[in-house]
Amino acid sequence: MTEYGRARDVLSSRDAMSDIARRGTLARDLLKTLQIAKMALSAIRSGRVGVAGSTGAVLTLGLDTAIDLAERLLAEPADRK
Repeated sequence: MTEYGRARDVLSSRDAMSDIARRGTLARDLLKTLQIAKMALSAIRSGRVGVAGSTGAVLTLGLDTAIDLAERLLAEPADRK
């Protein structure tokens, strides 16, 4: 194996680890966002707060963010999964 081949393999391995770490971060952010949206929905369902207030805004923002994160995860090229 040539020095170039070894360097390429090391870089390829680092890229794979970086992709795994990035996808893990996206997945954790998605889970956290869904948990926040679920808490906002629970508060709205309890009847103590309304949908038109700040809790409704938190729910909307959480759902919009979750959609964005899910789309980013699904937009990954097949060879990078």
